[in-house]
Amino acid sequence: MRRAESSPEHDLKVSLRGAAPAAPARPRRGSFDLSEGEPQEPGLLMTSMIDVIFILLAFFVCVSEIKKGTLNVDVPEVAEAESQAEAGPVDPVIVEITSQGEVFVAGEAAQGDALEALLRREAEQRGVPVAEIPVELSIDKRANAGTVMRAMGRATKVGFQKLQFPVESGGN
Repeated sequence: MRRAESSPEHDLKVSLRGAAPAAPARPRRGSFDLSEGEPQEPGLLMTSMIDVIFILLAFFVCVSEIKKGTLNVDVPEVAEAESQAEAGPVDPVIVEITSQGEVFVAGEAAQGDALEALLRREAEQRGVPVAEIPVELSIDKRANAGTVMRAMGRATKVGFQKLQFPVESGGN
């Protein structure tokens, strides 16, 4: 039995005679097909881009520094002194905080544990439960917010629950 020829000339002769041309040879397994197909439209993969944006956002949130320092708060002024509710029969404990960070309770300078001791003494002099005694915090508008927060914390630690903040009259 004779084997069929498979040369390019033979394929050309066969195709000229009207027979079907031979199928192109398939690439072997594991080889690359380097023939150019239809050109593809270049495009952007939005999912990948969004992932990169979120990773960058998370990175900058993690490495950014939080600015620490003093917080300047301007205490508001009111046009006229508003009539406040009756303070009741108990006089408030007056706590004054200056712009230099000094704390005074009833005119006496106090810091740290001494502040707590003075607040307890003032509460005992009034003869009523500490929770019923108001504390009036008179704060200079240039006072450090940290000092104010520490004084408020000491007052609540002693047991005071009513903290009041007076304002100046005569503002616009």
